[in-house]
Amino acid sequence: MPVAQVPANSVLPSGARIIIIVSSGPSALAPGAYVVMPELLGKSQGKALAQLQEEGLSAQVFNDYSDAYKRGDVIGQLPAGGVGVPAGAEVVLLISSGKASTPSHEQMLPDVIGQHEAQAVSTLQGAGFSPQIVRRPSATVPAGVVEEQLPSRGSLASTSAKKGTPWWVWALLAAVLVVAGLVAAFALGGSKTVMVPDLVGLTQAEAVKVLEAAGLGVTVVAAPEGDPGVVTSQDPAAGSEVGKSSVVQIAVFQGTELTAVPDVRGKNQSEATRALQDAGFEVRVTRKDSAFVDKGLVIEQDPAGGDGAPQGSTVSIVISSGPAQNNVSVPDVEGLTRADAQSMLLNLGLKVVVAENPSTEVATDVVIAQLPAAGDSVAPGTSIGIVVSTGPPTTVDQVPTPDVVGITLADAQQVISDAGLEAIPVVSVGSGKPANQVVAQTPAAGVQTQVGSKVVLFYSSGP
Repeated sequence: MPVAQVPANSVLPSGARIIIIVSSGPSALAPGAYVVMPELLGKSQGKALAQLQEEGLSAQVFNDYSDAYKRGDVIGQLPAGGVGVPAGAEVVLLISSGKASTPSHEQMLPDVIGQHEAQAVSTLQGAGFSPQIVRRPSATVPAGVVEEQLPSRGSLASTSAKKGTPWWVWALLAAVLVVAGLVAAFALGGSKTVMVPDLVGLTQAEAVKVLEAAGLGVTVVAAPEGDPGVVTSQDPAAGSEVGKSSVVQIAVFQGTELTAVPDVRGKNQSEATRALQDAGFEVRVTRKDSAFVDKGLVIEQDPAGGDGAPQGSTVSIVISSGPAQNNVSVPDVEGLTRADAQSMLLNLGLKVVVAENPSTEVATDVVIAQLPAAGDSVAPGTSIGIVVSTGPPTTVDQVPTPDVVGITLADAQQVISDAGLEAIPVVSVGSGKPANQVVAQTPAAGVQTQVGSKVVLFYSSGP
């Protein structure tokens, strides 16, 4: 990679650690394919690492202070975006730790590109800075010579133009980590310790990924407050030096306490409902056809079994209605004779429930009313209630038909009986109403009916 010609004399706080890339000479392996280094400035650490992995690159990550970028965002990168790098190469990212708590005295940043390592280190230390050395192979720069530095005047100017705020609030370097798993294009020294990365503000998944990449273990404890799923604190602190394979504890706010949802797939509705209610959940039931799950069993559920959900929340279950059937359109049988109405309905694969009531307007043995109504779409085998006239009433005693839709079948039967009428129950499948709730009636509520007449009550088989 060619040496970048960067002007010297940028202003930075004293004590800032400067990353210098020192050539280790030509690589023993010839480079293969090249990929384009993505532009990562301003992106979150998690997104930047994910994008690098998509490009087949790994990263050495440093944390430092910045007043121009929020905590966790990329504030610097080597190489710059758009530069071609060997596939599998390791690049350098600088991540913001937020604003520095105390200001430092400003110093002029020397340009050490092209100097030998010892001279560059001496120059930077003499100017009040702390150099951080990274080594990598180079086919064009002699071994031991500085190839690049970060920050440089060029990188500061580029950042300033993009953010509108000078990127020069540098302080102590907080962390170094290596995202492993890809073949590195350059190597570090063989230190047996690593610096703990800054994890606060990352999601739990991002923090675990960063720690695993650094060769560190992780334990997660609950935080009392914060954004759900986000790391609020860590121990050891960012920048601490620990042995490889050490465990870092992160505190994550989990939000509302969650309970594992039972897996009720394959259970019947009664068993599934009982299991979910016993676990502290409400239950919502819907139905759909299935050629693979037996009728009456749970096909699917949401949330899924094993997922966490708040106590008292609703779990939806879908009950199999069995294989799909071609529904039947209910014919209009009002005004037909009993025999003709029954024949028409039976020929369509429907069942018939007959109630007889007197009528001064409809001839004997002719259908007065029906339920479900003509034109309704029902499954084969559905019961159709018809009311057939027995001719003029034999007594003048008439009562209005009570309105019993919406109450339980038992209560409806009692109300009908108290009115001097007889109830004929007919089960209704697929109404979506609670079991045993009356969903329809004929004659309708308010119709004057002779005492002793029959009222057909359609009641739900359940949701």
